[in-house]
Amino acid sequence: MIGIRNFLLLVLIPATLCFSCQPEHNYIEDSDARLEFTLDTLFFDTVFTTIGTVTEAFKVKNPHKQFIRIDEISLAGGAFSVFRINVDGESGLRFSDLEIAPHDSMYVFVEATLDPNGSDDILRIQDSIVFEVNGNIQDVDLVAWGQDVNMIVGEVIDQATTWYAGKPYLIIDYVYVDSLSSLTIDPGVKVYLHKDALIVVDGSLQVNGTKDEPVWFGGDRLEEFYDHLPGQWGLIYLSGSSHNNRISYAEIWNGTIGILISATPESGLMPDLEIDNTIINRMSSSGIYALNASVTASNLVVGDCGGGCLALNYGGVTADSKVAGGTVMLSKGEPNGILVDNAIGLVARKIPPATEADMINALQQAEKNCFSVGLTSVQDAGLSRTVVQLIDSLHRADALKIRMNTWLSPSRENFTHFVEKGPYQTDYLSVNTVKLFTDGALGSRGARMIETYSDDPGNLGLFVTPLEELEKYCRRAYQNNFAVATHCIGDGANRETLKIYADILGGENDRRWRIEHAQIIHPDDFHYFGDFKIIPSVQTSHATSDMYWAEDRVGSVRIKGAYAYRELLEQNGWLPNGSDFPVEQINPLFGFYAAVVRKDQAGYPEEGYMLENAISREEALRAMTIWAARSGFEEDLKGSIEPGKLADLVITSTDLMSAPDSELFGIKVQATYSGGQLVYSR
Repeated sequence: MIGIRNFLLLVLIPATLCFSCQPEHNYIEDSDARLEFTLDTLFFDTVFTTIGTVTEAFKVKNPHKQFIRIDEISLAGGAFSVFRINVDGESGLRFSDLEIAPHDSMYVFVEATLDPNGSDDILRIQDSIVFEVNGNIQDVDLVAWGQDVNMIVGEVIDQATTWYAGKPYLIIDYVYVDSLSSLTIDPGVKVYLHKDALIVVDGSLQVNGTKDEPVWFGGDRLEEFYDHLPGQWGLIYLSGSSHNNRISYAEIWNGTIGILISATPESGLMPDLEIDNTIINRMSSSGIYALNASVTASNLVVGDCGGGCLALNYGGVTADSKVAGGTVMLSKGEPNGILVDNAIGLVARKIPPATEADMINALQQAEKNCFSVGLTSVQDAGLSRTVVQLIDSLHRADALKIRMNTWLSPSRENFTHFVEKGPYQTDYLSVNTVKLFTDGALGSRGARMIETYSDDPGNLGLFVTPLEELEKYCRRAYQNNFAVATHCIGDGANRETLKIYADILGGENDRRWRIEHAQIIHPDDFHYFGDFKIIPSVQTSHATSDMYWAEDRVGSVRIKGAYAYRELLEQNGWLPNGSDFPVEQINPLFGFYAAVVRKDQAGYPEEGYMLENAISREEALRAMTIWAARSGFEEDLKGSIEPGKLADLVITSTDLMSAPDSELFGIKVQATYSGGQLVYSR
């Protein structure tokens, strides 16, 4: 059985607490006199390290107007207790004749270390401290949990080694994986690192967590105080000679640098890391620091790091880097890892292009994900000629069944190969739209505003595409009967783009040009949508995702023109609603719920967010079916269940039109049909 060695109770005696040798005072003698304690049970978190101790405390109070004599303080377990008491520097099991002045108190501190004996389980250990006053017995319980560990103290790994789930691993000083060796960490392993401890890899590191059993890295102090304290341990260092490193489904918390992967330029080495489905949080310096290294990441969250989430040395990003339509964010004069809008290109150009096999795999996996939530068609924005042709070939080979309206990036190749030849249409693929960008995002303050940001005076945001270039693309699309869908978030971007559209469209038309997002509209500009038949293409879940902070960005006046889906719908009597994944969640029912109820999935705010701009259930259903098809010139092909159209059908567990508001986002798709063929069943 596991034991606790040297649970040490320190009773610190204030100046007014005395032993019996002190002058006599007027003591309370009532047999009902009681002490007061700041708690009745003292809990310790799981303890496993013999280096340093966990300290907890409580206070013993005399609530009376007279001195009180504590006849005895003892441990209930006596000589067999795993705890021991130290009073004023003296150790023992029992102390007597202590006194506390009227309305005064004394502190009691308890320290604990573990004496491991091989158990994998976390065991509860309990005792109590007994206080006797005038024959009246009171106690404070002591409850601790202890666990054995695999202790690693300055260890060198010189062969293929695996760490298995069960007892956690505790690293003191370092563990070093030499250049000819590997360390594999199995699912569910917990790795605790002592102060300044390191994991150093010259060979290979394989962290093989799973969704249900992630691998966990963090400090070895488990008291609540340390939960949010960065800098408790050193780093994971992948050196220049390290290779084939992979981290999957891991959580890395509260270190100095989460992962340092680097090589010197003169070495000619290029260490590599693939990392996915991982959280790196609360580092005192950087989350990931990469220097002359190759890092491939997916589904990675890095946040709350004192020196920047990502250090981008290999991207060539410096404090002096300047990009039109973009910003390199700085902290203490150095890049902090945040690249706004076009500045992303500084690093993106370093990323090798995806192979055809990668793209096929991604498309087929995305198709499965879409079918599982009831999506039979998607509109995918900003694609290259290579990707569009690959999608067309997969459709023709019956290797891809989801219908796609692909929007072209405005490259010279796309204009030559597609736009100048006019729209292209099959039962599965539509190519009839050019995707453009006017500004950036509201969260990063890259959205272009008419007036400066309320929480960043002097900042108007960005035009990520020069307006004269934007107009040139629009005119070329118009000449070739292509539609245009332009990303516009801020009221400044929306105004300038609407004016360009109006000048080219000239009045009533059926070109179905779109303002994508139409997120913040100045009151003077709503009329453009109706006057020139411009489609406000919205994503209603943006309202409930942004509502917590959007007003901070734009203030109480401009927010009235934000996420105004009711007012936008009334301009033409219809609008399409999408999900904007992967920015938002893929499930279209989340957008249905947000459009109708205007709350988050926890039911906040209780009265709904700017509920005057909610739309009805029927309108929300049309917005993601027939109106979505209409926006892409496909309403005669799909978007409703009627003779002559493609049999794209979805069966849900509950009727969307009658389910309670609170259940809408949780409705399950039971089956999805594409062209009458079952492509998903629950």
